[in-house]
Amino acid sequence: MDSLEQMEVQLSNVLRAGVMVSACFLILGLALMVITGDTSCPNGVLDIKWFLWGDPFLAPS
Repeated sequence: MDSLEQMEVQLSNVLRAGVMVSACFLILGLALMVITGDTSCPNGVLDIKWFLWGDPFLAPS
């Protein structure tokens, strides 16, 4: 195996590890949200507008 193939394998492993770590953090965050019941959203409802635009009560007028 030449050095280019070794570099390609190493890069593939690093990218795969990064994807796995990101997935683990996402699953951990979702699990903690379910366990603690803290969604950090008004009334415990996951609202896409709230995520995109923020809390309208805290926004400056």
